[in-house]
Amino acid sequence: MFLGYKLIQHTADVGIVAQGASMGDAFGFAASGLFSLITDTSTLKQDKIISLEFISDSYENLLVKWLNELIYIYLILKYWCLGVLKWR
Repeated sequence: MFLGYKLIQHTADVGIVAQGASMGDAFGFAASGLFSLITDTSTLKQDKIISLEFISDSYENLLVKWLNELIYIYLILKYWCLGVLKWR
């Protein structure tokens, strides 16, 4: 098993496979994969921490909510997500 993310071909466009040692790591890698499609993430720096809280009936739906919120935050606030600091 690898840790991180990789981009894969998908019939609709492109897909992201993300795996981590914990669920928080996997969600952080999914976010990194998402933003790697938008920009060169190696040039980004962390200067803000935003607290987000979600409730969902499944991990799959939670991931969709997470990524949708990150896209919204990027479009409105121009913030990038570089990872997950805390997972409950």
